[in-house]
Amino acid sequence: MAKKMKIQTPALNLDFCLNSGLETINNAAETLERAANEIRRYAQRYAASSAEPDSISRISRKPEDVLSWVVNYIPGNILVNCRLDLMISRAAEIAQARAELRIATKKPAAAPQPPQKLTPEERKAEAQARRDSERRNHRYEGRRRWKQYVKEQARVNRDS
Repeated sequence: MAKKMKIQTPALNLDFCLNSGLETINNAAETLERAANEIRRYAQRYAASSAEPDSISRISRKPEDVLSWVVNYIPGNILVNCRLDLMISRAAEIAQARAELRIATKKPAAAPQPPQKLTPEERKAEAQARRDSERRNHRYEGRRRWKQYVKEQARVNRDS
């Protein structure tokens, strides 16, 4: 029995990617809520262990041990369960789906327009702008060379 191939349009693909991204965000939010509850339990253990008088029963739950548990819990469980890798891959999939949609809905390019004839005033203004730009570039090049010369002289004077 042949499998039916599901053909997705770029718009459906983008919707799927957006929903998938929302699921990863919701998963991260749920993970953080569970982590907050767990850290509250650690806080209760910490309060109980610091309130106990020094005795043998306190050996199993020293306040510094509880703090160590929290420190280990954060990178070991929160960051891993938030699935940052999935968020990054979903963001890449959304960007690719947007690009595919943009390509699919792109209108064909219009025929190039012939260049318009310039009036004599426009030609003069364009030539003047070109000359001004060349002058600015020439001045910049001269300043750049002067700075390079000064640095070179300072290096020579420093070395000698």
